[in-house]
Amino acid sequence: MRDLQRRLARAVEDPTGFGERLVQFWSDHFTIRPDGTQTNALAMAFHDEAIRPHINGRFEDLFFAADTHPMMLVYLNQNTSRGPNSRMARRRAEKALGLNENLAREAMELHSLGVGAPYTQRDVRELAELMTGLSYSAKDGFSYRPQIAEPGAETVLGKSYGGKGRAELRDIRAAFRDIARRPETAQFVSRKLAVHFVSDSPSPELVDAMAATWRDTNGQLPQVYRVMLTHPETMTSLRAKVRQPFDLMVAGFRALGVTGDQVRQLDFPKLPGLTANHLMLMGQPWLRPTGPDGWAEGPEA
Repeated sequence: MRDLQRRLARAVEDPTGFGERLVQFWSDHFTIRPDGTQTNALAMAFHDEAIRPHINGRFEDLFFAADTHPMMLVYLNQNTSRGPNSRMARRRAEKALGLNENLAREAMELHSLGVGAPYTQRDVRELAELMTGLSYSAKDGFSYRPQIAEPGAETVLGKSYGGKGRAELRDIRAAFRDIARRPETAQFVSRKLAVHFVSDSPSPELVDAMAATWRDTNGQLPQVYRVMLTHPETMTSLRAKVRQPFDLMVAGFRALGVTGDQVRQLDFPKLPGLTANHLMLMGQPWLRPTGPDGWAEGPEA
């Protein structure tokens, strides 16, 4: 509830609104769902540590920060993943402590390359093996645990990462960098940006222009935004999109002259009635998406 209040206040007082819209977009692109008091705090940290610092940088840095953040590790069960041939797995011989492919699959299918891109189940598995070792616990925080990491090199999309020993954090970062710079990622994420900000059915010309700039700049996001915002199609489709519930609330507060400070001063019992309850009624309860693919964009939703 307090996280929603803080996010609303920042969005209401954003001079142009675009910065906070980007925070909303990327927070939905890299969907997380906290479950309980402990992970609610992690969710707040996720938006402040993984999303905000990187929305005006390179996609590869945002991608790596989001998918290796403790909140994402917990949400997609990466912190329970164990290399099948890791020291811990061999020592304990427990089937329950096996490889978890959730994060690797979503990293490729939802966060970068998109459904239908030329990757295989083997690519997913080898990326999952590469990421073993990433862990989080409430007691120890984020850590890289070599005893649970899969030994040896892993091959993802034709490239090898790691070496004779276990993979290191730098090898995981290198894999994310290479995935982020692939043309399929440029095309998939550019189209998703255009769908969110411009039109439910953006033209191939707009998406191709954004993707070309992505490839030319190795994913410098401000350059991709610039192409999107200055494209003729963006002006002709202005106000054609149905607002997402959060954006509708922000627009309502601003239209009524409510300031960010006034939003921050809201307290119980009025706070939920003026904020979270409306999001729930509009079908998007705060931080409660139904799946890792985030909220639907279509007006019928």
